[in-house]
Amino acid sequence: MRQQDFRSLMGSNPDEARRALESLLDGHASGVRVSWEGGEPVDTGFPKLMHHAFGFTFSQRMEQLIDEEIQKLVDEKKARAAEGSPG
Repeated sequence: MRQQDFRSLMGSNPDEARRALESLLDGHASGVRVSWEGGEPVDTGFPKLMHHAFGFTFSQRMEQLIDEEIQKLVDEKKARAAEGSPG
């Protein structure tokens, strides 16, 4: 993003600026995906937010799925450590 574009973005409506920035980070605006230096190529470092319009039950289910995936990763790491494997 050019500095001039960034300045004009920050001077606009805050909600529009946030959406534009999210779109930019997701690569929708330009087709170019950004990421943190040294990070995964598609990881912007900003978590995806769940919209409240889907309801509380949906949000709870998504959080549960995330917790289950984290637990799988922890269990796999512990299993590798018990076997003496790195990582």
